[in-house]
Amino acid sequence: MGVVPAILSNDPNLLIYPSQIFSTTTQVNDSDFTGSGTTQMLFKLSLSQYSPYLTNTKVEVFNSYFYYNPENNQTLILYNRIQRHSIVKVADFDGDGVSEIFEYRQDGTYHIWKLGEQQFEEIRSGNNVRITDHTISGDFNGDKKLDFLTPDGSESSGWNLYLSDGVGFKNFYYDNLVWFEPSKVGPPRKKRQTNKSYIALDSNNDGKSDVMIFESQLWARDGIFDWNNPDSSFGISRLISDGVDADGKVIFRSVTDYTPVELNQNIETLNFSRYGEHYIPIVGNHILQNKIYITHKTKLISIVFEDVTKSSLINRIYQAGFNTDIKYSQLDDSSQTAPSGLLYPYFQLKMNPNYYMVDRISQDGRKNDFKYKKFIGHLLGKGMIGFYQTARSTVFADGFEDSKIWNGTETDPLNDGNISKQWSIRTNNDNLVFPADISENNTQLLSFKSTGYLSDKLLDGQVVTSVSDTDKPKIVKAVLPNYTKSKDFLTNTITENTFTFGQYYLPTQSVIKVNGGFGITTTKFGYLNNLSGIGKDYYVGRMSARIQEKRPILILTSWLSITPMKITD
Repeated sequence: MGVVPAILSNDPNLLIYPSQIFSTTTQVNDSDFTGSGTTQMLFKLSLSQYSPYLTNTKVEVFNSYFYYNPENNQTLILYNRIQRHSIVKVADFDGDGVSEIFEYRQDGTYHIWKLGEQQFEEIRSGNNVRITDHTISGDFNGDKKLDFLTPDGSESSGWNLYLSDGVGFKNFYYDNLVWFEPSKVGPPRKKRQTNKSYIALDSNNDGKSDVMIFESQLWARDGIFDWNNPDSSFGISRLISDGVDADGKVIFRSVTDYTPVELNQNIETLNFSRYGEHYIPIVGNHILQNKIYITHKTKLISIVFEDVTKSSLINRIYQAGFNTDIKYSQLDDSSQTAPSGLLYPYFQLKMNPNYYMVDRISQDGRKNDFKYKKFIGHLLGKGMIGFYQTARSTVFADGFEDSKIWNGTETDPLNDGNISKQWSIRTNNDNLVFPADISENNTQLLSFKSTGYLSDKLLDGQVVTSVSDTDKPKIVKAVLPNYTKSKDFLTNTITENTFTFGQYYLPTQSVIKVNGGFGITTTKFGYLNNLSGIGKDYYVGRMSARIQEKRPILILTSWLSITPMKITD
């Protein structure tokens, strides 16, 4: 049950009966209308009432689209913008990474709405596009903008393709693309019922939408006692987008994957069943679109199409008589938790079947293994930061897996993905490649190194500690390693290196300490700068001096029977 929104109370075109109102959400779209990398909602609300003229019949008296942003609780009603009986699509139509609302009205005009500061604003309109309930939406040329493919009508093979170019739509006509007939019933003898679904999906993972035609058939067997013994089968064909011609028209290639079959047997095959029920494809915005699912009675069938992403990967390099083979694995960190302290807008991508990583490189029996952990991204402009931890093994041969030494790195996502830790460990246990304790206290390591950074924010050349929203686009960030600490566990040697930076962030001093001061090496640097020079006379950071000072310290213990000696600088 619902109430009439206040904005509609005085609308003379809205007929509300004096009876109970029922509200229903009939359409929900989640997309990024702000460009922030987060999701906002656009939903359609329908109000209905029992008709005073038709017994027990509800009639719709109102519908409108509402926008909601959960970040700031902003709610907008589009009642005075999007008309009641319009067809609405949500997608990016100009390639700027921000979603717009596409409205197709009953008068044959389209209107594109983009979110402004306070409300959705119309940015484009036209009348050279025809949209129907059977229009297929997808990105058919791979330019990251939504296109439309509309059939001429039922029982026709003519189609119109409308490609979005960012400022409008270009129309291309196909007179014999594929026969369009969503459903039909055959002669009474078998009464074959055929249902067809026309679906846009990137079936081969090449970044372009293809058209899948899914056909389900149901019929009665041709026997005197088989009038109530129906069978069923399905078929799949596709129109593969193979790029565009010189005029920009998409080239479609027809492929038949499965043809409906008719068997007079009580058996079950992949696409034949003695149970007379229609096959139903499960489609949607899946992570991996080259795999679809089909339901039939109690069965769930999976169909996998070719994956050009994987087939295009280099898996062998031949050079100078040697073959180098490369093995890949898919990104799957579903069992891993995000690094501590990692909050929005940072995120961990736990699974992406489209993302392949080098898993092993082998050459004439010699192998290198690679491991990855926790892929980190940023939703507000920094994009993909990279893996939180990676490791690479030394070269090993079959039978010598126990000799593997892993060299690992750990990055700091909060510091633009710069390396914060490095280590090496000898193990054949995959669970120990990324130790829980990566520090100088873990005696299972062979070596360890940590790195600290100087991070300054510069506004007009001056270091600042706080930045206003208006100054954020002007900020230049300087990130430089200013401290390292390493430990060699085999010799129990700890080395610390401290860097000091001066004008133009040029290093002016380096201090290396071994075992807390057992040996100290100080190096100072001087530079010549000539910013007013022209051509070859312009230079910054030309080294003019380098002074190195070493201070070894001899420590004698009571049990050493040697004669002390004097050490001079």
